[in-house]
Amino acid sequence: MREEVDKIAAYLGSEIDPHGLPEGHYRTSIRFGPVEYCAVAVLTKGRARYSADISYAGCVIPDNTHE
Repeated sequence: MREEVDKIAAYLGSEIDPHGLPEGHYRTSIRFGPVEYCAVAVLTKGRARYSADISYAGCVIPDNTHE
């Protein structure tokens, strides 16, 4: 997936956005005024984190007594 995003970045003359890497998103984008073209690869790390987060959906009730 990174290779494909790298190819798009080379074609567009854009850089890889380092801000998404810790979250597992490998992306590049370019703006044309109010329009943005973006290519994103959600890496294994990001997909695993998302799957883990949603696996508790409906099963865990937050304890709000500490407010």
